[in-house]
Amino acid sequence: MIKKNIIIYLILLLFIGCGANKLVNEIIPSPSKKYKIQSTVNTDKTDRTKYLCIKLHLLDTKGKELFQLQTSASTTMKWALGWMEKDDILILYSSDIGTNAYTIENSMIKRVNTTEEFITYGNYLKKKKYKKS
Repeated sequence: MIKKNIIIYLILLLFIGCGANKLVNEIIPSPSKKYKIQSTVNTDKTDRTKYLCIKLHLLDTKGKELFQLQTSASTTMKWALGWMEKDDILILYSSDIGTNAYTIENSMIKRVNTTEEFITYGNYLKKKKYKKS
């Protein structure tokens, strides 16, 4: 009985430990250097549909938050974030909701129509992040 409990405890620790790695913040400067984007994980359980989903924080060059956007991309699935090389277009690849594209307007993150170019770039970001997948 004690061995069984220890094994269950160790498995839970491993599971929780792996999940904790996804809570690490990622900050990426935009190609124009006007902005930075920071991704965090929503740990607020008030809205269960957004719990453990990616939240995007738009920062100025000094790191001051200008805007935040709660996405529906779950961190329990594969996801990747990056800027297109021009026009400060942000791409969020998510294996559960697909690829979303965003632009910056008036210091706010605005979703734009996702094109094949954005989907291709989202797939590139995923392959770069996960390398073996």
